[in-house]
Amino acid sequence: MADGTPLCFLPEYENNPYAYAMLWKHHGAQAQADRMTELAQARKEPFLARYGGRISSEWMLPKLLQVLEEAPEVYERAARFVEAGDWIVSQITHSEARSAGIAGYKALWNPRDGYPSQTYLAALQPRFSTVAEEKLAGPLLPLGARVGGVHPEAAAWLGLRPGTSVAAANIDAHVSVPVAGAPRAGELMMIMGTSTCHILLAQEERPVPGMCGAVEGGAAPGFLAYEAGQSCVGDLLGWFVEHCLSAECARQAKEEGQSAHEFLTARAAKLRAGESGLIALDWWNGNRSILVDAHLTGLILGMTLRTKPEEIYRALMEATAFGTRTIVEAFEQAGVPVRSVFACGGIAHKNPLMLQIYADVLGREVRVARTRQAGALGSAMFGAVAKTYYAQKMGWDPHDVVSVSVMPCTAKKYEASRPELGRDGYQDVDYVLTTRELAKLIRYVGLDLSVLPESEFDSPLGTGSGAGAIFGATGGVMEAALRTAYELYTGKTLPRLEFDAVRGDINAIKEATIDLDGTPLKVAVANGLKNAEELIRRVERGEADYIFIEIMACPGGCIGGGGQPIGTNNAVRDARIQALYEIDRSLPLRKSHENPEIKTIYEEFFGAPLSHRSHELLHTHYHARKKRHDFSHLS
Repeated sequence: MADGTPLCFLPEYENNPYAYAMLWKHHGAQAQADRMTELAQARKEPFLARYGGRISSEWMLPKLLQVLEEAPEVYERAARFVEAGDWIVSQITHSEARSAGIAGYKALWNPRDGYPSQTYLAALQPRFSTVAEEKLAGPLLPLGARVGGVHPEAAAWLGLRPGTSVAAANIDAHVSVPVAGAPRAGELMMIMGTSTCHILLAQEERPVPGMCGAVEGGAAPGFLAYEAGQSCVGDLLGWFVEHCLSAECARQAKEEGQSAHEFLTARAAKLRAGESGLIALDWWNGNRSILVDAHLTGLILGMTLRTKPEEIYRALMEATAFGTRTIVEAFEQAGVPVRSVFACGGIAHKNPLMLQIYADVLGREVRVARTRQAGALGSAMFGAVAKTYYAQKMGWDPHDVVSVSVMPCTAKKYEASRPELGRDGYQDVDYVLTTRELAKLIRYVGLDLSVLPESEFDSPLGTGSGAGAIFGATGGVMEAALRTAYELYTGKTLPRLEFDAVRGDINAIKEATIDLDGTPLKVAVANGLKNAEELIRRVERGEADYIFIEIMACPGGCIGGGGQPIGTNNAVRDARIQALYEIDRSLPLRKSHENPEIKTIYEEFFGAPLSHRSHELLHTHYHARKKRHDFSHLS
């Protein structure tokens, strides 16, 4: 109805199934989808290539055509047809708008061409020619755009302040893309649950057979987002447990205090790949990508009287993995690269065996996605900027700003009090907590980080680069500097960002000669005080002519700092170092000089690199300090 009331709420329609919401899993419109595909192919409709060459019965327009043809009274009575996300937003704001992202994937809409043409729609069914104007009216807004404020009535339901901004809706799977970190082209996100939705970010549009649409800004601003998917993944395993699991298996699982899924997974993990001889096909709910046909069915081959439940369970998991492999290969064969694979959703976090099977079948690393943000660019630097630039931007008195740094290093507590790291009667950093102290505070107050809503860091310095992330590893500061130095010195784009030669070894000195486009640059990296002393002695003796030296006092760098959690050994240090490099690889910004927030700070505040103000705030000097007690005579 015009006020947003669903028709199924009306007495005259409460027994009419066409008046109720249709889920994506409803495949009743397959005949309409096939007709739409055949007509679009015959007419050479340009939109068809954008949707993989076939129209899916899971999408909106085939479902609306089905309602028109099979329940015309419902079609005519409906003031409009609305996707669930858009309907919820309209109920909260009392303002009507449609998400361009949802319309792009589910209603064949495109910002350049709009909905399919009236002539095409009329050829399907004359009454269908005006479906866009009559039933899909409303402004189309990009993801994140403000639709309106929370209506007072909705504010009472939700406990929100009236007028709170409400953005255009997003699809449940698509909104998961940012958990992988900052977006980049070639990044494939698998949202694994009842079904699996695959979102691949790209910079240019290419026709990919069997895909579910390519939408500009459909999952992240500035990127084209392809959607693909498998209609039956978690549902497939659920079907087997619910309908095929023997009473004996259920009893054993209960005795062992496990769910049926945990029980079967543990036993499936003991099987070698191919050991059972079973081959399965995951089309239990039809095929979404790449064949786009809800009529297709699944199968299992190779069963005998000796086949065990865990063998079937593993075969079904393997089937879904090969379904994903088919999708990845379709992208790459069409010239759309898949550079990295992330996974999220219930299965990704609950079933490591399934993820390992996917990694084996895909022949690539599959990372479980979570929010990743680079930290501040250093305790003193962040504190100085927070109390100068940030205070200036916000109109605050620097004396009223309290800066707290969380550091892996106990020495930072002393450094924060040094007089040269302050001015005008205040320190750049007021308090320093070690990472170990922060962990204790979190436990003390009973804070559960897993239930806190995710949020972005505030500007400035809310955006970090991969170069900033690797600062914590031995060799990381030098590598970050070299990425910038190479491009500023040569005027060329760095062909490869990784400087493996300077990635330091734990408890070692590493020397290297770096080629800056024909200019050799001799450098050295040391970590640990003993190695630092040895490197200094080499320089004093004239045995080294390094252009650039990096020294970190703690073994492994800051990741091995004295303020880190107790139990830090070399294996832990190495794992932390690899995690930092993994973060670096996952970020779209990997060079310090390309960070837009750093650029803005220099333009608005510092003026230029090595300016007087930047030197004053971001640099310090060595000051010899007399030891209180001299124990050298004891050595």
